[in-house]
Amino acid sequence: MNDKDLIVHKWMKKAENDFLCFSELSNSDFGLLENALFHGQQVMEKWLKAMLVFNGLNVEHTHDLFALIKLLEVEIPAIKKTDWRYLAGTLNFYAVQSRYPSDEIDENELLTDIAIATIELSKIKAFTENHVMQSL
Repeated sequence: MNDKDLIVHKWMKKAENDFLCFSELSNSDFGLLENALFHGQQVMEKWLKAMLVFNGLNVEHTHDLFALIKLLEVEIPAIKKTDWRYLAGTLNFYAVQSRYPSDEIDENELLTDIAIATIELSKIKAFTENHVMQSL
């Protein structure tokens, strides 16, 4: 495995670990839906970064999913036809803003965001595995 492949593999492993956290927290009875969505954002961010490295692009030091998607769309135009930007709009909030004390987020909104993230992260996982893992 060359250096690039090793870095891609590490991003994928970190994403998978966050995906497990997202899944477990999403289905728990502990009221940790906000925490689950934080991990959902981390999953998407790490899969995007794995694809950036795989395509020979520099990984931005950012948590902004829109910025990462914009970089990838140049290399993988098919991304423009996905709902990734919609999911990014949902998850970006949970990367930073939700980590600070503020007004509580309505439980129905959290449940809606969990449902959307569950479906869309599964699609992104399949897309990433098709584009990256087959080549490693």
